[in-house]
Amino acid sequence: MVGLTPAVVDAGAEPGFDANLEAQLLESIRADSTQARNEPIRFAMHAADGVLLAGLSGRTSYGWLHLDMLWVAPDHRKKGYGRKLVTRAFDKARSLGCHSAWLDTSTPAAFAAWQKLGFSEFGRLTNVAGQHPERHQRWFMRTSLT
Repeated sequence: MVGLTPAVVDAGAEPGFDANLEAQLLESIRADSTQARNEPIRFAMHAADGVLLAGLSGRTSYGWLHLDMLWVAPDHRKKGYGRKLVTRAFDKARSLGCHSAWLDTSTPAAFAAWQKLGFSEFGRLTNVAGQHPERHQRWFMRTSLT
């Protein structure tokens, strides 16, 4: 089979594809460059019956915490759950050597909420007329953990 060009296939249904790809990528990065700890950070808040009320997922890398997701159930918003999860994630990230955090969001309400938590914008992608959905924006934000 030497000399054959590998085919490009849809890996969407391949079990564990994303985890395997990420593991391969991180192994390559670690071989090429020094970085701080690369650790997942995940916290949740559950009701007494086990129902998920809020959750946060992120990952540390190169001294930064990237916040991938923060969600609070609609009936439990504005109760400080998001702030508690973010505070806990910041504490964990600092314990792993992180100096800063970053994220991206595409909802104006979330953008305002992140600003209240000390994040500031460092970049923005904006759709223009004729691009779908028109006027959609994605904000990139960061904050210091020190």
